[in-house]
Amino acid sequence: MSYTEIIHVHAYNDKCRKKALDKAREISPGASDRLESVSIFLRRDWETEIVILLTWEERPGGQTYSTEGLSIVECLSRFGWVAHSAWTLDQARKRQTIGSR
Repeated sequence: MSYTEIIHVHAYNDKCRKKALDKAREISPGASDRLESVSIFLRRDWETEIVILLTWEERPGGQTYSTEGLSIVECLSRFGWVAHSAWTLDQARKRQTIGSR
């Protein structure tokens, strides 16, 4: 079952946003053998917002937050307000394309 940690950064200002984004871009899925992907989202209408998604194959070590996620939060907290939450995918639906079954 897919497990996702969401780290939301509201940077203090544009300079802090740039520093936080540089740090976020250093995160690699190779950091852990269970980490499937790292996605970074930038809010289009509010330039100081960054969201980082860490997607795991399974819940890391049975704990709510991964050690990696907690380390990222600690690092990014100096650039602004940071929220950290954990999610489990219930259902995903994709649009059918012609020829796919």
